[in-house]
Amino acid sequence: MTEATADKAPETPALTPLADICKELGIKPVAARIKLRKKFSASKEKGFRWAFSAEQVEEVRTILLTKGKEKAAPEKDGEDEGGEDGDGEE
Repeated sequence: MTEATADKAPETPALTPLADICKELGIKPVAARIKLRKKFSASKEKGFRWAFSAEQVEEVRTILLTKGKEKAAPEKDGEDEGGEDGDGEE
């Protein structure tokens, strides 16, 4: 490669593959992709790669280290239980 060619080459940001993040965290890549698909809508686009910029790596780690599935907020006491709306039982 000559200097003229090197000057024209676009500078691409360094990307960290998901496999490297998974190895570091001790997580299976398949499980990581399942969890991340819910958070990264771009993962459904054609040509998406499971590699992340330095800024995204910390977010990915946080998502992967979150235990369990996200659950809906619990209902408040008395909501939707049908106790006070005159359902005919006394």
